[in-house]
Amino acid sequence: MQNADHSQNIIEINNVSFAYGSEEVLENINLQIQKGDYLGIVGPNGGGKTTLLKCILGLLKPTKGTIKLLNQDRIGYVPQKVNFDPNFPSTAKEVVGMGMYGKKGLFKPLTGKDWQAAEEALAKVGMQKFAMRRIGDLSGGQQQRVFIARALVSQPEVIFLDEPTVGVDIETRNQFFTLLEVLNKKLALTLVLITHDMDIILHHGVLEVAFMNKKVLFYGRPADLLKTKFIDKHF
Repeated sequence: MQNADHSQNIIEINNVSFAYGSEEVLENINLQIQKGDYLGIVGPNGGGKTTLLKCILGLLKPTKGTIKLLNQDRIGYVPQKVNFDPNFPSTAKEVVGMGMYGKKGLFKPLTGKDWQAAEEALAKVGMQKFAMRRIGDLSGGQQQRVFIARALVSQPEVIFLDEPTVGVDIETRNQFFTLLEVLNKKLALTLVLITHDMDIILHHGVLEVAFMNKKVLFYGRPADLLKTKFIDKHF
């Protein structure tokens, strides 16, 4: 959300630029993300969306500008679809439990309370009955639900999702984004979705959209983006 009241901001991105060598891929990005937002960051491939995400997550350092996070320890992340070897030994519950290590430390064993939290996170995404199923035996859509549960288990302030349904079928994709819409509305969970798919932005509960191609060219409601020329010009 972009407004003058900074009291609810959990992330502030101020005049951020980034370059790979001499090639500038982000130019003076300004965004504010508040609690309960569901922000879609959309734009063409190569437009800087994933680079911006890496800067927010601390994986890249901006060449200019600042990024302020209210609570850096309470950020969840759901990656693009991962193809697991069917023989990968971890269960869905164990994969969700791995989400606790960021708070506890890598070599500290999980407690009974931690495992209970993992089960509760699986329940929130409708995967509790698959808790003991090996992650490699689950479908792509089920695996992505497990990754959402892994992000939820650490009780994040915000979850970032980077093209989370690339490679899954339409029905699975629709079910996935219906789940996100429910989590945003019922749990007031803040979501930031990186995508190049305008259909997702327009029809799956995204509240606000930032259209970017190196710069933020538009910020507002998804329906209002259709009234501009940015989509035809940049896709």
